[in-house]
This record gives sequence, structure tokens and C-alpha cells, in this order.
Amino acid sequence: MNKNAPVNARIRLAIAQWPDDAPRGAVTTFCAEHGITRKTFYAILARARDEGQAAVLEPRSRRPKTSPTRLSEDLKQDTLKVRAALESSGLDHGPISVHDKMIALGMHAPSPASLARIFRERNVARSEPAKKPRASYRRFVYPAPNACWQLDATEYVLTGGRKCVIFQLQDDHSRLAVASHVASGETSEAAMAVVKKGIEAHGVPQRLLTDNGAALNPSRRGVEGQLVTYVTSLGVKAITGKPYKPTTQGKNERFHQTLFRWLDKQPLAATHQELQEMVDRFDLVYNTERPHQGLPGRITPQQSWDATAVAEAPRPKPLPVLPEPQASGPAAMCQVAATVHMVSDQASAPVNWRLFVPEAWDDTCADTNEHAEAVAARRVKARIPDYVRNRPKWELALEMINELAHWGRTCPVAVADAGYGDNALFRLEPTRRSIPWAMAVKASTSAYPADAIPELAERTSPKGRPSVPRYRQDPASLAELAGAAGRGQLRQVTWRHGTKTGRGNRAAAMKSRFLALRVRPASRHKNPVAHRTRLPRTENRARPLPLRGTVLPGPPPPRHPRVSGPPVHHQETPCHPKSSRGSLSLYRVLKELQRILIRQLARCPYCQHAPPT
Repeated sequence: MNKNAPVNARIRLAIAQWPDDAPRGAVTTFCAEHGITRKTFYAILARARDEGQAAVLEPRSRRPKTSPTRLSEDLKQDTLKVRAALESSGLDHGPISVHDKMIALGMHAPSPASLARIFRERNVARSEPAKKPRASYRRFVYPAPNACWQLDATEYVLTGGRKCVIFQLQDDHSRLAVASHVASGETSEAAMAVVKKGIEAHGVPQRLLTDNGAALNPSRRGVEGQLVTYVTSLGVKAITGKPYKPTTQGKNERFHQTLFRWLDKQPLAATHQELQEMVDRFDLVYNTERPHQGLPGRITPQQSWDATAVAEAPRPKPLPVLPEPQASGPAAMCQVAATVHMVSDQASAPVNWRLFVPEAWDDTCADTNEHAEAVAARRVKARIPDYVRNRPKWELALEMINELAHWGRTCPVAVADAGYGDNALFRLEPTRRSIPWAMAVKASTSAYPADAIPELAERTSPKGRPSVPRYRQDPASLAELAGAAGRGQLRQVTWRHGTKTGRGNRAAAMKSRFLALRVRPASRHKNPVAHRTRLPRTENRARPLPLRGTVLPGPPPPRHPRVSGPPVHHQETPCHPKSSRGSLSLYRVLKELQRILIRQLARCPYCQHAPPT
């Protein structure tokens, strides 16, 4: 019998009834037969003589009479209140954060382990045993501030479904938020703007760590970006992480999570200026008030920056002379249009068009309030409608194709240049609608050979996420795949007859050599709203906004939900954000609410016409 196991009730009863005139050696024999010690035997016998035979049938409770370290109910309620206050402020509200906040407020703080147990008991937190522990990652930290900066961008949704990008620049050693910048898109100009802002405030770093994005550091693609050229001229070493391994920039990725947790508790921003002010306030709280759990002693990033001497700035190089943009031409005068043409072998005619508004003509993309007011005045003078905003040309093109389909004009074949074909989302739309297409792309576009097949990785442990099929080889550019095919695969094709004839070309034939090559696209583009964009909370909106599609955020033409015909914006695709109800998509919920609104108002809120019966 295990020495810690309770003694059976039958054995206890036999000991309690033990005769006083038992022969010598009977106790030893009894203990050996039942697997108990003589000490246990005489303890039970003494208790039976003191308390009676009925008292020894159950073992005594091992619970202590007093528990001085037991947490009171009032203290548990105080911990829950502190956690709720941190959560409502948009700050981290885990056990460690609550522990530090209670100490800062002069309150008695239980240990982080006790706090975690309290939160699980009250169902305000959940246990995640399958989560990868922090100790499993290979940590790295540079020895001094300005030894390395990390730069990354993340998308944000403004009111009306308009998307923008937030650049965040962070010091690797101290985790200090060096600078932040709100822009309309992830461009090299915006990346250079945030780096210049950080250099002006904190000096020149020795290294700049980014991902392999085209706007940040496309060196692995064989291209030198504008940001790399600029920082290299200052003596800064531009480095990148391994492709598809975001843990290298894990500090900045976690920085995004903290930012969006804080923005979720703020009113939804309507313009870039409002969002920039909110991000600046967050940087101040992050640097000076919020203890950082990744720093020794859980100090603030500003304290960590001040505790260590700043690394010596690198030796600068001559700045490259970049051509200044000329304020002339159709783009500067807002005279650029995106058009859809119907063409034949003899002629072409435009059938639909949209005005393309550059960023310089959109006051919501301005950097300062003064600039925004000037742009707004210029828009009023040019009589540009308020709903016409800066949007990518490929979105305008898809909107026009949808409108033509509503008019009963189907597209037999879609042809576009590289300005549209380089966008993977634009290429996917005709494919999804069964429209044949031929689009130009850049030679640097990545792809896999036709014989490449995604394979499942062999799992070494039953824990963790299930593996998904992946290509086990790196993609190559189209130029490399075409070169590997060889010159022998080229075929001369007459693709058009022009008007200029020559001595050896009486028919004015336009000839060129072509290569037909079957490949598998390697673009990793996904729906930005469903896969990458964090949708902030939508409280405190000034007014209800019209329903808009996730791919085309512009105002839709008037449509009745029950009118038969091809859909325009709200396409049912797996890319729509899913609600917590599983198969019930957010799009279906919004569409049903739209139908209820039309039934209540007895008219369409867009065109003010009565719905069809």
C-alpha cells in the first residue's frame, strides 16, 4: 500500500476493535498483512480510544486550519477591476500587466500566476496550452539604441471602408517607438518619410531591418529600392529577414498588435490627419507609460533608451540626387481617366470611364491640416464630387466592368497592360467570373514552373497547427523561367498589320518572337480586408454608411437587392470576413439588414425608388 494512500475503513474498524489481551507479535503480523506501518496502527488505535470507534472510520482532513496567504474575495474583485480598466483603455491586460499596474497604484498585488488563475476562474481569460512558449523562439537584441531599427507597415480601415497604411519604426534594443507615419499606401516615398522623421528625432541608426516588400527592401528580387538607396547613402546597412519568416521582425509585428488593441478603443478615424494624431498619442503612451514585458525589469522603452549610450552614427555617404516631381501634366491637373474600350480588328470605342484622382487631389491623403484645407478648396474649384476619391486604377476598372455587366454588356476577353496586370487581385477577378484575359506583367513577376506541385510537410509532432500544402522550392521570375526555356522555344508571330510598308514588308506586318510558357502564379496576394487588415471597432460613428464591398470600397451604383441581374460589388467569395457564427458571413448579415431597411422605409435608401414587388 502506498504510504500516502488513506487506510481502508475495514482496516480502521479492525484496529479500533483491537483486543487488549492480543498475543505478542500480533500487531507486527497485522501490519505486514495489510501494508501499513506500526506507527499508523498505534495512531489509529489511540484516536479510537480518545474519540470513539466511529471517529476513526474516516481519515482526518489535511486542510490547514488557517491559510494566511489565501486571496480574499475583495482582492479578487480589485484585480478584475484593474484588468477591466486596462482593457477599456486599449492597453495590455494580462496577468503581468495587471500585476505591474496594481503595484504602480500602491495596491496589494498577487503574483502573476495567482492573477492568471483568478482570470481563468472568472472566465475573463482562457488557457492556451497549445500556444508556442516564448522560450522556444531564438531571441536576439542589439546591444545599444540606434544599433538597429525595425520598419514595417500595416493596413487600417478608415470610415467608409477606405484603407490606409501605418508605418511604424521601432528601435530594436529599447523597443522605443522612433516614429510613425500614416499614408495612403505602402510606397517607397512613405517609407522614406517615416525614416526621415525618425532620423530627425533620434539620429541615424547603424542598421535598418525590414521585410522584403517592394516599398521597403526588394534587394532579394534583384532590385534596389528608393529606401535602400537613401539609407545606404547615409551609411546605414539595410538588412532583411528571410522570406515568409515574419518572426525575424517579431518585435515590430507585436508592436502592430499593441497599436491595434489601443486603436480598437478609440473613435474610428475619418482622415489621415485624425489617424496620425491618434497614432502619435499612442506612441507617447507606449514610450513613457506602458511597462514593456520584453525589457529587463519591465521598464518603459524611454527608460531603456536613456539607460544605455546611443550607438555611434555611421559615416554618411553623399545623398543621391533624385529628380523633383514636376507639377505639370495630366496627373498634376487631375485630368487622368481610366477607361474601358470595346475593340475589334478595325476600330475601338470607349464605353465607360472614371476620373482617376491622384493623392495630391484628395484632402484625406494630405499630411497636415493646412494642406488638407488647400486641397479641399482646389477640389471645390474644380467641381470634383465629394465621393470621388483616390482609388487604384484597377479598382476603377473592375467597377466599370461590373457596371457594363449590369447594362447587359458582357466582356468576351479582357486585355490590359502591366499597370493592371501586375496586380494579382485584378487578375483573379476575371478568372473568377470566367472571363478570358490577356494581361501584361513585369518580367520580375514571380512564378513556379508548371510541374511544381504543392506538398504537405512531414509532421514530426502531433501538436501544433496542421500543415498546409506548400511549394518546396523557391519561385523564380518570369524572365528567369523564359531564359531557362531557351531560344529554341521562340516562335515568330505576325500579331498585327499596320499602315507603314517597307521594302521587305509590303503587307505592313508587325512581327515579333513569342514564347508560350505554362507556369503557376506565385503571388501571395490575398483579400486585404479578410486576411490582413485589422478592422477596428465601429462605435462612435457619426452616421450609418452605405454598404460597400470588400474589394471595391467606392460607392456602388443604385441597386435594388431583389432585382435579378449580375451583381456589382457584393461578390460572394470565401474572402469575406467571417463572423463568429461559422458559416454565416458578414456580407450575408449586412445584406439581410439592407433588405430589412428597405422594407421598413418602403424605398431604396440609394435611389429613393420603391422596391419591386
